[in-house]
Amino acid sequence: MSLDRSILETCRQFLLAVANAEFPESLQAKAGASDLVQETLAGAHRNWDQFRGRTLADLRAWLRSILLNELAMFRRHYTTVEARDATREVPLTAATTGLTAETPPLAPLIRAEQNRALTDAVRKLPDEYRWALVLRVEHGLSFAAIGEKLGRTEDAARKLYSRTIDQLRGRLVDAHE
Repeated sequence: MSLDRSILETCRQFLLAVANAEFPESLQAKAGASDLVQETLAGAHRNWDQFRGRTLADLRAWLRSILLNELAMFRRHYTTVEARDATREVPLTAATTGLTAETPPLAPLIRAEQNRALTDAVRKLPDEYRWALVLRVEHGLSFAAIGEKLGRTEDAARKLYSRTIDQLRGRLVDAHE
């Protein structure tokens, strides 16, 4: 059987219907039925030489078995590892703001005050300390790269960063009291 666009489109629609029917609602935060169909078609393309059927029904059955296998792997992937558990998903607004339905009303004000105190503490750091912090936290550079940018060794950059964190911690404790 040769594979042309019309057959492929028919099969895609069929697979989408099957995926929508089989896809667990609890995992919809992780992916969609169309993602599963895409993986299925990619898998079928990779393994086309294994298809032994002669009819459209044979092709659909083969593709359905690939789809169900992909779905089983997807379920295992997101249900056996706690960090990937879809029930731990939070709305994007809660993830970016840290606010959920259980957040106390004063929490945003407290967080804003903490952010102000942190900003003030960082602003008061010596320039070299502030650079070490920015390069490490905002740019994610290694201590070797920080040392290179600041004209220090990797170990010296690590110690500078450590002193920076200690100073910030002390200033924030003083500001809190």
